[in-house]
Amino acid sequence: MAKVSIIIPARHEVYLQQTIDEILSKAAGDIEVIVVLDGYWPDPPLKDDPRITIAHRESRGMRAAINAAIGIAKGEYIMKVDA
Repeated sequence: MAKVSIIIPARHEVYLQQTIDEILSKAAGDIEVIVVLDGYWPDPPLKDDPRITIAHRESRGMRAAINAAIGIAKGEYIMKVDA
């Protein structure tokens, strides 16, 4: 089980992959990154990494995306970041 679940709600975020790369490169310890794609698919697709969980859903807004990510988070702690 991950110690920290990092939640990133995303809707047409230009810097989403760069944000994920920075988090993964600087993270110490056991983390999981949960990216909620709110009504879109990024182009190019996100890089594959076992620490990343991607949830795709129809567009319902940021608050609903955050709540969906919290629902699947496995970490003892939750951190929300913006792309």
